[in-house]
Formats: sequence, C-alpha cells, structure tokens
Amino acid sequence: MPPDSSTDGILQGLNAPQREAVLHERGPLMILAGAGSGKTRTVTHRMAHLIRQGSPPESLLAITFTNKAAGEMQERMERLTGVRSPWVSTFHSFCARLLRRHIHLLPPYSQSFTIYDPEDLRSVLREILDELDVDKALWTPRSAQAEISRIKNSAEISADAARSVLTQGQVLRNILRRYGEVMQERNAVDFDDLLLLTVRLFEEQAKVLERYQDQFQHVLIDEYQDTNAVQYRIGLLLAASRRNICITGDPDQSIYRWRGADVTNILNFERDYPDARVVLLEQNYRSTKSVLTVANALIAHNRLRKEKSLWTENVHGEAVRVYRFTGDTEEAEEVASLIRHMAEDGVPLGSIAVFYRVNSLSRPVEQSLIYAGIPYSIVGGIAYFLRREVKDVLAYVRILDNPRDAESLKRIINVPPRGVGKSTLERLAQKAKDDGTSLLEVVLGGAPVSRVGKKSVEALRGFAELYRDLASRRAQLSISDLIAHVIRATGYEEYLREAEGEAAREHVDNVWELVNAATEYERSTPEPTLTGFLELVNLLGDVDRWRPKEDRITLMTLHAAKGLEFPVVMIVGVEDGILPLLNAEDLDPDIEEERRLLYVGITRARERLYLTHAASRMRFGRVRASYPSRFLGEIQRGVRKSVASEESLEVDGETEDSIAFLDASASGTSSNRARGGSRRAEDGDDNEPAWEDAAYGGNADDEPLAVGARVRHAEYGEGSVVRLSGVGQRMRVTVAFDDGEEKQFVLAMAPLHRIR
Repeated sequence: MPPDSSTDGILQGLNAPQREAVLHERGPLMILAGAGSGKTRTVTHRMAHLIRQGSPPESLLAITFTNKAAGEMQERMERLTGVRSPWVSTFHSFCARLLRRHIHLLPPYSQSFTIYDPEDLRSVLREILDELDVDKALWTPRSAQAEISRIKNSAEISADAARSVLTQGQVLRNILRRYGEVMQERNAVDFDDLLLLTVRLFEEQAKVLERYQDQFQHVLIDEYQDTNAVQYRIGLLLAASRRNICITGDPDQSIYRWRGADVTNILNFERDYPDARVVLLEQNYRSTKSVLTVANALIAHNRLRKEKSLWTENVHGEAVRVYRFTGDTEEAEEVASLIRHMAEDGVPLGSIAVFYRVNSLSRPVEQSLIYAGIPYSIVGGIAYFLRREVKDVLAYVRILDNPRDAESLKRIINVPPRGVGKSTLERLAQKAKDDGTSLLEVVLGGAPVSRVGKKSVEALRGFAELYRDLASRRAQLSISDLIAHVIRATGYEEYLREAEGEAAREHVDNVWELVNAATEYERSTPEPTLTGFLELVNLLGDVDRWRPKEDRITLMTLHAAKGLEFPVVMIVGVEDGILPLLNAEDLDPDIEEERRLLYVGITRARERLYLTHAASRMRFGRVRASYPSRFLGEIQRGVRKSVASEESLEVDGETEDSIAFLDASASGTSSNRARGGSRRAEDGDDNEPAWEDAAYGGNADDEPLAVGARVRHAEYGEGSVVRLSGVGQRMRVTVAFDDGEEKQFVLAMAPLHRIR
C-alpha cells in the first residue's frame, strides 16, 4: 500500500497532545515527553507532516543520541511518507558527515581523518606521558583522557577550558599541547573533537554556517536533556536564522552528567526561546499502573524538573516487589530462582532484564545464572569492534584510508610478527618527527634509519610491499572484498591459529564476521565508502551493537538501559552507597541524577518490576554491611499517598526489619538509627529527609557524635572518637579503637554505633 497522503492519515492514532505537537507549524517547540509516552512516534509523525506540507526531506535535520533510535526514526518516516530523510542521525554522525565535506577548511586536517576510540586515545596518551616523563602517580593515560574530555565538554567551551588548564598547572598544559599536536599530525580526531570542530567550523566559516542554516528549515533534536554544552551550541547555531527548532526530552531522564550532559539546557529552553510552545506528553503506553505509581512516587522528590505525572490506560498489573536478602550471594541465587520459575510459567527469557548501578554487581548474578543453567547476554561487555583481533584487521584498513594514522600503523607493523621490534619502531617514529613527515612515509620511503639492523630493514621492506599491494586493491575491490583480501594477504588467520591453537576458533570467526559487517553496510547504504564504514564502526554505542535474543536474559547497567524496555525488569543492589552511588572518592554525589537513574530503570519495565537489596555485600574484597537505598523509603512514602497504594507496592513481607527501615526513611524520623534511619533535612524541609549522617548507619542517636564519644564498629570493636573534620556528607570521624589501632571513616558511610 502507498503511504497515506492526507493529514488525517498522519494524525491517525495520535492523542491530543501528540497531535498538537505534530501540527505546530513555525517557531520553537518543546515536547516534554515522559517515559513510554510515544515520543519517537510524535517526532516522526511531525516530520512526515512537514514533508506533506511541502518541506523537502533534505530540509529536515533530526538528531538523536543512538544509531538505534535514528534507524527507528528512518524506518517510521519511510512507512509514513514513502521517502527517506537523508539527515536523520546522531550528533556525532552528523558532525562527522559535515567534517568529511569541510574539514579541509580547518588545516592541517584532511577529509580522510580517522576517529580514534578510547583505547586508541589511551595508547596515544601513554606515549605522550612517557615522552614528557610525567609522574605516573600524577597522571595516567585514563585520568588524562578523562580530564581532556571534561575540558572539551565544559560549560563555557573556550573560557572555562582555559581556566581549567591554568588551575591544573604546567603538566596538564604540556599534555594538552602535545595531545593536540599528535592528533593533528596523525589526521585523527576523538569523539569530542567531532563536536568541537563542527562548532569551530560554523564560527570561523560564516558561509558554511549560512549554507546549513538555509538548508535546514526545521531542526529537531531528540533527548535534549542529554545534550552537553557543545551540542547545545550546535543546535543554537543551526536554528539561529529560522528559529524552527523542535526539542524533545524529559528532564526526569537526564542521567549523563558524568559525560558532560547539562539538564539545564532543557530546563532553560523557554529562556532561550520565550515564544516557545510547550507540549506535555504524559500518557504512558508502556507500563502498568503499578510501575507508574512507583515511578511517579520516586521522581516527585526531584526539584530540578518540569512538573508532570505519568498516567496510563493500561491494566493495573502486578505490584512492584521489593525484596531484602541477607547477602549478595542469596540475592543472586534468588534472582536466578525467580527467573527459573518465570521461565517454567512460560515467560520467555528474552523478555527479562537485570539492571545494576555498577558493573561489579553482575558477577554474583552471572555466577548464579551459570549454576542454574540460565543463558544470558551482557550489554556493555567487550564490544565486538573493540576486540583485539577485529581491531588488528581494522588497523590495516584504517591506514589505507588515512596514511597519517600512526596509531594504526604501530598496531600492525609487527602483527603478524615480521621482525620489527619496539626499538626499531621508536627510531622510525623519531625520524618521522625529525623529518616532519608521517611514520608511514618513513616506512615506505626506504631511507636509512640509524641503528636499524639488516633483519629489521628486510622486514620493513616486506611490510612496504604488503601495504602497496593492499593500497592498489582499494579502488578495485568492494569494502567487504578488501577486508577479506587483508585477512588473506597478511596471513592473519594463520597467525591466530598458530598462536592460539584450539582457542583460536572464536577469534577467527570474529575476524571473518567483519567481512559480514562490511557486506551488511554495503547493502544498506546507497553510496558505501571505506571511510563511511570505518566511521560507522567507530560511532556505534553499546546499545547499537546489542541485539535482543529470545533464548537468554539481558544483563546491563542502568545507564545502558536507557532507550530500551522489557516486560520484566529486576534491579539489584538498590542500596545506599550503590544507588545512590557513594564512595570515598565521591563524597558529594548528585542525588537528583542518581534518583533519575533509578527512575529510568523503573520505567523500562512493562509488566513486572522487582527491586532488591541485601543486608551485606562483598565490596573491595570485604563483606560490608549494606542498607536499603533512601530511594526505597521515598517510593513507599509516595505510594502510600496514591489511590491504589496497597496494590502497587509489595515489600518483602517476611522481613519486618526492612519494613521498619522503609517506614523510618519515609517519615524522616530518627527511629531505627542503627539501620540507617533519616533525620530532618538541614534546610528545614520536613518533606525531604537528609542522609548526610544516616547512610550506612551514621550517628547512633539524635545527637551528633563528639570527641570522646564511645562507639562500636562491627569489625574493629569498641573505641573512642578522637577527631571530627568536615561537614555534611564530607564529615570524617577518627576513632582510636581499644586494640590500639586508629581508623578514619566517612561518617555517612561508617557503621558506627554509640555505646550507651
């Protein structure tokens, strides 16, 4: 059937707020879309309506955050209109596409630039730290990488970055300077550069900006609550002339502050565009009434949000269950047991997901699933394109696409082994630096390099011949055939079989699967290119790589769960210190973002939801006391105020202690302090219990601890408080125990109890 060309066809099946958003003609529009409220449907129907009204498909720019979401938008658009919109993509893919066209305007980059993944960047930084003789106790490749990314995504891009570098001192300035030089020498960019260079392109090349402002009559940005400062700037620049910007998002689902996301971008949208129309999508089509009752009860405690309340016409469904276990082993065993019983009742394993706040919590769950014979898959493990053998083959292909990519060349110049040692490689790199040329040119040029032996020279000659053969084939072969030729010509499969014996089978399969991936890309892309394939490989996220399987359950972090949904969701480790996450290095967690994270996990559930916590948990090599998350108390308090409280939440009825704890945390009283009860908030708001001295026990009664107070610790015994420092969650207490040992604790996490 041809697509329905009428407006009525575009509006069919939409509720009133969705229709309002679809029919909005001109000017800024903010769609506040609650979880499961049909956001993608609304946006794609809006795009279809604009096309029906005469907007060319290429005049619509739609940006989202995952390739999965972009693909879904494309498919729906094609079903509605019969045409594909060429500008539906992620932020990074959009920026990469623009830079492929215009990056030559930002010398010394060329259009064949390589996108380095985090592993590549750490390798680059390892070399830089060695070159600069940086103290490893001061900076590691990982910490330097994180700081560089933080600076690039800072709130005020240039000014704030400059201030940050100045405050960090000369060492960081040197690292940043050399990092920039090396990346330009190699014609390489990182993910942050894709965004920053696009902003730079727009700000330095007025004609380029004007071209795209003129082309994109409508700019639609999805998941606006997850935009960082640079992405926000891109949207602002593109929509500046026409002001036809439509943003979609939900402040309650902003969970990426750690990678630069700024929830105030969406909260302040009406400040940026005072004439914006605001449409609320509150009807949820995904979850049962029970799940939404719990979700609303939790998120109502946040203050940085736009007021809304999800509702549904779905069935009430089973009550959300909160289970308390004695330890993480029992928790994991019971999770496996619950899954087994559900499977016996006919629930497909592929419809069940287990979420956790930190990856380490998956280990006992995995172990119990293995013992129970229950198949599972993990989202966010070692991604396929990051596997060693896959990256080796890709490195050969990358140097064909970007001859300046020294990182890829260093990776494979001696893989399979051909007699080019580390010292030889260092001398080649030094000559390239001295001559102001690329490493590959030195290898191919055959010019004498000091202190390189005849055996190494012969090996380099062999590599040069191999490279020239591969380069000559690039124009002759398809992408998939070129990759197959690389595997054969390099002898990489034989190398794997000889080096790994029986264990090589999986790795060999992975290598040939790369040919399948290239074939799939060629079939699905109108104008496939080697550069485009490599770009796609680098920009895929964990969720993009994940494919649900009917015969196994899914394990993933709460962050990875964003954008997904499952009939059955189990969230383990709902404990203070884990959710919200609190540790000795992070004494000031963003409680509202942690609350949003749990809210995201809850709203992934369609039919059944389980929340579990344990009284003790193995962490950092020790069994430690654990206490239910403050969020569980907030949920219970909120649910009690709802109409159907009894039917919506069911706390583990066998454990009165957990119910008493939840009662205490919900009411904000000081009862049951030994289990981590709450006290009145420091700002005097009785409705918002504060936990600065409550998490993990905290103070043992209503009065604060003082120097000289006698306390008991479950592991160290009895002792006396000798020193207090800091305030709130940063308060530390030093205790001299009776056995002569002195220990310092973060009070908010210390299971210390006053001795009467």
